[in-house]
Amino acid sequence: MPDLRTSRGQVIGFGRVKIPKMPVIGFNFEIPLLSFVITKRDDGRHIATCIHLQIDGYGKSMLDARNDMIGNIWDYLRETFNNDEKSAWDNITDLLMSNTRSSILWDKYHIMQIEDAKKGLPDHYSRLYENIKSLENKVNELEAELDKKEEYISAFLNKLISDGSLVMDYAEAA
Repeated sequence: MPDLRTSRGQVIGFGRVKIPKMPVIGFNFEIPLLSFVITKRDDGRHIATCIHLQIDGYGKSMLDARNDMIGNIWDYLRETFNNDEKSAWDNITDLLMSNTRSSILWDKYHIMQIEDAKKGLPDHYSRLYENIKSLENKVNELEAELDKKEEYISAFLNKLISDGSLVMDYAEAA
């Protein structure tokens, strides 16, 4: 397998996250799928990095790091869109522009995609579509139970993060 090492550690997994529209809690924006990589540091800790937004999450395990990253993505998007929608889209566009750090992570991400393809593993686009539809249904069900109270919003988001509903696709390096 090609070298998946970065200055932060060994890239050991990659995937995609979907932050859905959630009108009942005031987030009515269509955010594209966000790609991420999981890196294992030499000390055993993990970093999950959203390549698009350059947002990290940290944890003792891959799951902890991934969940922390998703929470950080949500905090960033909520705060950014609450301030000014136009500047929010401008900020996201700026973050999507390639820089040295994201270029390196995209290279590792694409190497993992190629390695999966060489093994005959599909890119899972049909599974992505099914997972997005499932997430939208889950959001609709949970929204029906909410009445916009802050404690419900927090519980709602924590449920989506902790049960893995926002992770659309994930693979580990072989």
